Amino acid sequence: SQSAFILTSNRNLTFTQAAGGGTITGGNSGIRATGNGPGSIQITASGAVTGNTSAGIFVVNNSVASTSVTVTATDGTGHVHGINANNSGTGAITINASGNILATRIPVNATTNSSGVSANQVNGTDINITVNNVTAGSWGISANNQSLAKGGNTTINATGAIFGGTGSPVGDSGAIGVDHNNSGALTVNL
Repeated sequence: SQSAFILTSNRNLTFTQAAGGGTITGGNSGIRATGNGPGSIQITASGAVTGNTSAGIFVVNNSVASTSVTVTATDGTGHVHGINANNSGTGAITINASGNILATRIPVNATTNSSGVSANQVNGTDINITVNNVTAGSWGISANNQSLAKGGNTTINATGAIFGGTGSPVGDSGAIGVDHNNSGALTVNL
């Protein structure tokens, strides 16, 4: 099954859903965005986004010549991730979600985990996550910042309830899991 929107660019990639937009639903992901060259990725969804077998919103910047990833959303639901942002570029990952984020998969072994919001920084700087309510089978929020050479900061702000390890989790799970492998600051505000 396909994603509702499959977006690929070798330069800047911008997707904007107008204010008051309706629900976006895909068999795989609701929105799947891939950057393969220099530039940034910016995804803005005003309506709820659902991916039935993968992520509500899945974003990956593959190129080390790329820059930042920004996701602005309200509600996001996926099987594995509500929102999943991955950056190999030199800039920051910024995720803002004002509504409810949900990952529905319940782990049955250590390789079938899920997270409501997942951010993976390989070569860039900061991870900035601001959310309201997040629920997932393994990790509510998972942040992996490996920008050792850049000294990036990892900042998580949560205004609502964050739940991880729902159902019958296997292996590591919890509300927030962070691997912050650099000299920048790690800040969590709940």
